[in-house]
Amino acid sequence: MLQIKKVLDLLDRLMAADTVYSPKIKAGVAAINSRCNRWDATSKYVSVPGKYHWKKGRKSNDGAQMGPLPAAAFDVYGDKQGDKPYVCVSKVRYTFRCSGNCDIRTKDSRFPKNAVYETVTGNPRVGKVNGEHNYNLDKQFTVRISDFSGASGAIMWKSHGDEQILEGTSLDTDVWREGMEVYVVPGCNCAHRLVSGSWKAKTDDPTSTTRFAKEACSFEDVNAIPAATSGMPRPAIGVVCCDSTGKGSRMPCGKASETEANVGNTYNEALQHCAKRNLDLCTAQQLKDGAGQSSGCWYNHNLQWTKDTCTP
Repeated sequence: MLQIKKVLDLLDRLMAADTVYSPKIKAGVAAINSRCNRWDATSKYVSVPGKYHWKKGRKSNDGAQMGPLPAAAFDVYGDKQGDKPYVCVSKVRYTFRCSGNCDIRTKDSRFPKNAVYETVTGNPRVGKVNGEHNYNLDKQFTVRISDFSGASGAIMWKSHGDEQILEGTSLDTDVWREGMEVYVVPGCNCAHRLVSGSWKAKTDDPTSTTRFAKEACSFEDVNAIPAATSGMPRPAIGVVCCDSTGKGSRMPCGKASETEANVGNTYNEALQHCAKRNLDLCTAQQLKDGAGQSSGCWYNHNLQWTKDTCTP
């Protein structure tokens, strides 16, 4: 990022010189600056207050919530939507100490649920300690916030879930949470909302088992989300285009179609698909209102891109 900044500074000086190339350079710099960044030189860890001791011999799993995000986290970028501040977080670093074998899970649904962070009863793993040589030592565990595909990303963070010690071995072990830090980044604007293709049909008939009211956030370079994490039958991300009145259409199908369930459209591919037809991506609300529903491509069983970013 530092080298890119130096190049941009040089281009700024060239633009100031007002040469014949200045307009083209200015357009190029504007295009670069308009791209979303998932981190930059300002990104940093901020400590979150709150410690907790899970005592040996407890009878059941016990949750513990961290303190509120400190002002320092909001001050890194000063992001706001309207008058409401928010923080973008791409990873969380915990410090735990265990007197024996322990398996630490989180109940916070924003954490990734995939093969990297194994899942037990739907709770992603924060960390695990095994072996006497690791007992009674501070151990750091870093959880990278994933979008639902498992790719590296960032989420809006305004509150906390709580950690939970799971599995039988942990109940006979003292566990201390000594610290928690969040890595604050500028990249929340990289993510866009996705809405299932049969949202309205499911809300009209909640008993339906073949219609789905699901939504998610994902980053622009993702084209499919595993069915196990999205709750949808088909992983590929579809595309529905809307006209100025909000009427939606799916045909011709994008990459995701009735014959291709696993490879879908990235966000930019979806944009281009609609632009070629002099249409625009639908908003999340337009899709929820039924835009393009049941009009082909099997998209009732897919998530679909929207033009909306994932904002608080």
